[in-house]
Amino acid sequence: MVLNTGGLIVDHGWLRLHAGGGHDLADVLTASEQGGSRADRLVVGHDVMGGLFAIDGGGLGAARGEVCYWGPDTLEWLPLGLGHADLVTWALSGDAEQFFADMRWPGWRSEVEHLALDHGISCYPFPCTVEGQDIARTRRTAVPLAELWYVYGELARQLGPSDPRRPERHGRGGGDVE
Repeated sequence: MVLNTGGLIVDHGWLRLHAGGGHDLADVLTASEQGGSRADRLVVGHDVMGGLFAIDGGGLGAARGEVCYWGPDTLEWLPLGLGHADLVTWALSGDAEQFFADMRWPGWRSEVEHLALDHGISCYPFPCTVEGQDIARTRRTAVPLAELWYVYGELARQLGPSDPRRPERHGRGGGDVE
């Protein structure tokens, strides 16, 4: 895929899978650098809300080679029980609707489908807060993905996994992508 495509734009632009890059879609190495990646993971995709899909290279808590998802609603890496080829198949099968249901709002398609590929949607209040759980009630703004990833990275660092202000999310647990 990396050799023969720039990437895949799926579900009206909601999901972007990285490959060789082009037309404002970063290649996998650049996406990994922008997504705060280290040598222990390779970012292979992202969603318009700033969520990241990465192959675990030993630092995400899953098996090496397993794809994990980091969401702006959980601020945590969740193992998906998939390899990269399975992720691509899942993305193209139309199953993203259920996976992202908690992060969508009425009219999301019109906000997303014309968004530049190097931009995402920033929400305030943040999706990782109780107040930000209902995305339809948040203030949404298009911002560069690098900015979005920086802000969420700082939130994750400051809040930590046991902060009581973070809501329990039930829509996406490990293995929910099949």
